[in-house]
Amino acid sequence: MNNVFNFSRFIKLLKTEILINKKYYAIFSLLIIFGISFGYYMTTVFNPTPIEYYISGYVDFFIFNLIFAIVLVAPLVFYINLYDSKKDVARMLFPASQLEKVLAAVIQISFLLPVLLLIIAILLFLFIRLIKFPYLTIDYKDIMTTIFTTIQLQSFLFLAVFSLKNNKIIKIIAGAIAFFIILAIFGSIIAVIGPSIKMVQFFETIYDYRYTIQSILEILWYVLVPILPWSLAYFQHKRMQI
Repeated sequence: MNNVFNFSRFIKLLKTEILINKKYYAIFSLLIIFGISFGYYMTTVFNPTPIEYYISGYVDFFIFNLIFAIVLVAPLVFYINLYDSKKDVARMLFPASQLEKVLAAVIQISFLLPVLLLIIAILLFLFIRLIKFPYLTIDYKDIMTTIFTTIQLQSFLFLAVFSLKNNKIIKIIAGAIAFFIILAIFGSIIAVIGPSIKMVQFFETIYDYRYTIQSILEILWYVLVPILPWSLAYFQHKRMQI
């Protein structure tokens, strides 16, 4: 038997993980259903015309942003009890490799959950269009671009969740605050020092090659993220289990 990855064992693990997290799938699905239903009701009551514009705007702005927010924090919600010997017994005792466990987590929160929520939202949206408002529109291209960016950002939280054993929420919040403080201090120092001649020359050089630099950064971003955080999460998870 392959101790690193076995497809049959992985499918069993994935089914077990879904059953463990079924309440989260249900809660998030109900949030989307309630959000669209409530928005539809409120919009029809307070904005009789032009109704298509308001419902489209509500769905685009609120519902899909809600989906993006859910997807972003999903690692913390699904795996808040990771490494807890009392609350995470079923997952810890399941006979699977660390690679299979991390891969099952990635598939759930980065693929299955976004697809489920988007399907629910789009079906309800199309149902509303069918029964009353035929001119409702959805910007599918913008949605897919945003959801992909959200999954990329989510991968960093995924790494943090799989790297921390205790007090995950406190440590993640503290880390985020520290990051923004450092960023603000750096910006303040640059503003106080002011643009020196060398700095101006440096930025002028960057500006001359801005398109090349932008292309390189985009390639690095799309290639390395989210694969790099997921890979690091695997090694961290493997280290935690030793």
